[in-house]
Amino acid sequence: MLGRASGYAAAHPNDLLTAPTQFNDESKGDTLSIMIRLSVLLTSLMLSTTLHGQEYTKVLEAPEGWMEEQFPVPPGFAQDIEFQGEEDIRFSPGWNDLSSDQFWAYVFVWNVEYRGELTSELIEQSLNLYYDGLMGTSVDGENRSSLPSGTTSTFSEVDGNFEGQVEVFDRFFTQSEITLHIRVSVEHCEELNQQMIRFDIASKSFDNHEAWDPFEEVILTDPCVEF
Repeated sequence: MLGRASGYAAAHPNDLLTAPTQFNDESKGDTLSIMIRLSVLLTSLMLSTTLHGQEYTKVLEAPEGWMEEQFPVPPGFAQDIEFQGEEDIRFSPGWNDLSSDQFWAYVFVWNVEYRGELTSELIEQSLNLYYDGLMGTSVDGENRSSLPSGTTSTFSEVDGNFEGQVEVFDRFFTQSEITLHIRVSVEHCEELNQQMIRFDIASKSFDNHEAWDPFEEVILTDPCVEF
């Protein structure tokens, strides 16, 4: 559970993005260093708008080995996102392994205030802001990222839900453009006037069962959870 934001790291998360973060298969020490740096970066970015001692509601259950994080929506790295609420994330065991079918495979749910029917355009707008901020492509005060391009999202409605791709510069692992394949589903809680928007994400295409079948074991515990 995330708690408190403090110090230079939380105030200046983009400064942690300056070091190269490409995996070296021949060096376990380099890999460990990368993971420590990435963990610090993610935590700092997520904590940048949290309140002292604030706790968040967990709405996902995942098998053993899946890492988790929770933080507010909009997050500190993407304050222009229009939704208001909380995010609950589960990272697959292989999400940080370049050789794994689960590379960049993770799930997050936005438990947010209801703001009308979800559309492809709103998903695209929100994810462009999200990944631009996460990868450091957005402008933060006087600090401008040196990343070569911004995020481009394309989504369409499929059987009442949404599927699409996000083209994004992967600053954490590959230092290159990658495609994230994403499925989006939504649950509306009329009682609380809230909605839960679930994003299943992987770098492998939708027909890769090694990447996508594990998402079936990540369960939304309740579509109506007050935050």
